[in-house]
Amino acid sequence: MWFGENMADSAKDILARLSDAPETEVYELIARYSEDPRKQVIKALESAKKRIEKEHAEKTRVEEMYRFQKELSEGGLVVGVDEVGRGSVAGPLTVCAVCLPEDPIIYGLNDSKKLTATKREILAAQIQELLQQLALLILLLKELMKLAWHSV
Repeated sequence: MWFGENMADSAKDILARLSDAPETEVYELIARYSEDPRKQVIKALESAKKRIEKEHAEKTRVEEMYRFQKELSEGGLVVGVDEVGRGSVAGPLTVCAVCLPEDPIIYGLNDSKKLTATKREILAAQIQELLQQLALLILLLKELMKLAWHSV
């Protein structure tokens, strides 16, 4: 049976530390508590490992997106576009386009519908701080209907 010095740490404290620790600290905590037999601690260690793996996958996804942007731009600008609204079904359609610098990378960029409201707000602040160009378009239902008829 394992009776290490770390048993003095409550499972609740370990869980709290693992839940928001940065990657380097997570690895230290995993090493420290890897032999702890408590089920809560074992689950917390597994969750922390999964969180780090998920963060790595997200980092790789965004870095690949930036690499692709650089490849496409051939030194020029690339415009990122996102829209919100339901178009002719429910009213106005809002479209925003931005040009961002190659550096620094803004991690977490994604389709706005795939983000939580909190994450959208955080990213919006980062984008506003770094954007090079911005365009915003709001199309009202009447305008959308005209466009729809012209495209048929």
